Amino acid sequence: MATEKDKTKGVKLRAFKIENNDINRRDSGLLPLLSGKLNSSIVKDRRMRLNQDDPKKEEDLICDYDTSRPEFVSGAVLRIMASSDIPNIPDSLFDEPKIVIKDLDSLGVDESSIYKDHYYFLLNNNILIVGLFSATITRFQTYINWLTASDRGDMLYEFTPLTKGYDSIRIDELRSIRVQDPNTTPRDNGDGELGSKKIANLSKDYLSSLFKDVRDLGDIQLDKIVSAELFIKFKKPKEMSKDEYQRVLGAYMKPISDTDNVAFIPKKGRPIRGSEILREKTVNIEVVSSGKLSEPQLLQEMERFLSEIRNEEVS
Repeated sequence: MATEKDKTKGVKLRAFKIENNDINRRDSGLLPLLSGKLNSSIVKDRRMRLNQDDPKKEEDLICDYDTSRPEFVSGAVLRIMASSDIPNIPDSLFDEPKIVIKDLDSLGVDESSIYKDHYYFLLNNNILIVGLFSATITRFQTYINWLTASDRGDMLYEFTPLTKGYDSIRIDELRSIRVQDPNTTPRDNGDGELGSKKIANLSKDYLSSLFKDVRDLGDIQLDKIVSAELFIKFKKPKEMSKDEYQRVLGAYMKPISDTDNVAFIPKKGRPIRGSEILREKTVNIEVVSSGKLSEPQLLQEMERFLSEIRNEEVS
């Protein structure tokens, strides 16, 4: 008999500030702009090719969305790719206003054969919540700026991780920052993020230049003994206001996907993991019989997280 734990899955939600870089605006203005763009387009209008010369033709697109409430807009972002030996998403689906992820089951093929991954978002004019996000926020930021390019003028939208204002750490009290991955499977998802693979390669190159025996080892053997680690040291940190300090922390964490492998090392006291600083929340979401998450429950948890952040800001 299945237990309650078997029927749910933990999902990490991450919160981002939508920066407003125009002093003449009271907020970013992204909410009505994105809502209008979604409501006036079909799926094929929202397909962003990552590289025109890519033989796999990888694309990002908002496949499904909800603009029925004026307070926010929510949706799902899909990454797809072409393949000659497996069924693809039928062209007819791209002529529809939406592609609902659960409907892809009717194609009769494994989802992994159709698209690489997907994630969910919910935003208003000031805050963005993202769920099931395995890459960096840069990926979503690039897509949103591409999708709204014809209407946003010279406004470039930027999403900065929200921090908790951690009382035990200040920029002027930091000794160093450590980015570390204890050598699980290195990943490089092409998003320009600081990944373990790139750091590990630096470590291996340095070892190879020092020791002949290391040069004779293969990459697989080296991967078993090399741990990726990068230190960023502060020589003369300056005093900062609380707002400036939180922005610096958020900006630094922006290109990093796995925040548990980042440690802020103060001059005094214990190291503090990046996940302790960022506004994140893990929620348990029901898994339905097909093995997928309950999307309504996930979006309600994202809405609840957004409300919690707003209430904290007011208080």
